[in-house]
Amino acid sequence: MGADLVIDHTVLSPASRRAIFAPQRREATAQPPERPRRLIGFATPTSRQLPVATDALPRLQLYGAGVPNVRWQGVFVAYSGRGADQTTTIVFEIAPGNRLGWRTDQTEETQDIVAGTGELRRDDATFPVGPGSEFVLPTNVRHDLINTGTEILRCIAFFGATMFTQKFDELMQPVGSHVLGTPNRDG
Repeated sequence: MGADLVIDHTVLSPASRRAIFAPQRREATAQPPERPRRLIGFATPTSRQLPVATDALPRLQLYGAGVPNVRWQGVFVAYSGRGADQTTTIVFEIAPGNRLGWRTDQTEETQDIVAGTGELRRDDATFPVGPGSEFVLPTNVRHDLINTGTEILRCIAFFGATMFTQKFDELMQPVGSHVLGTPNRDG
């Protein structure tokens, strides 16, 4: 068939293909088309189905008191009252040589590794992780995530609740607590 294209058992010649798939031209209008808006910050209840530019969200810098390699940054993207009804999403990064810190979560967590390489450590095993790795951490399973590579380890965490806490072994600063959680929780 050479340069012909077959769609639903119909053979299209290159000329027919150009006519069908050519970009549609718009007639000139007095006003330019509206530019897409880039959402910055949390999703709002009225914009819940719109994408959020997570790379533009300010991160909270966290570190373990007296533990030099427990250091990371993250942001709550969505939770109850901020774009979600039944889940929480967090975006976080760990620099090379650093780690999140040992902790347990009071709800099930799913993590997706977007970039970088590292190790998922649990009390019972250690697993290598990298781009495309996804894993589920059951409630109250102690774990840590370490960046073993040379680039930033970028992750997305999904939690099956809109309000929860994480209990860290280390005292986490600048909040001064072993317990972190969604901004909408009490205590």
